[in-house]
Amino acid sequence: MLTSITKNQYYDIAYNPVSNRMYLRIKGYWKRAEDVADYVKHIRQGGDSLKPGFNLMVDLREMKTPPITINTIHERAQMTLMNLGLERTAEINPESDIDLKM
Repeated sequence: MLTSITKNQYYDIAYNPVSNRMYLRIKGYWKRAEDVADYVKHIRQGGDSLKPGFNLMVDLREMKTPPITINTIHERAQMTLMNLGLERTAEINPESDIDLKM
C-alpha cells in the first residue's frame, strides 16, 4: 500500500504505513534552493504518516551532485527525519542494479 506524497522533476516521495517505510528518489540537478522549496515539508508529511522507528529507502541513481548551497536543505531534511523517528536508511547508488518502483 504505497501512498505518494509528491512526484516532481526533482524528487519523488512516498510511504508505506504497513512496512513503516518511506521511499525517496532524488532526481537531476538541484541548482537553487527555490527549486526544491517544499522538499523538507514533503519529507515531514511522509514521516508524519509513519510510526517512530521507520525506515527510509533512498534512490540516488538519478541525482547529480548539487552546489554546496543545497547542503543545508539536505541537512534540514535529515534532522526532520531523525526527529520524527527515523531508525535506518538504505541507499541505492548509481552503481546499483535494483529498480525501486514508485
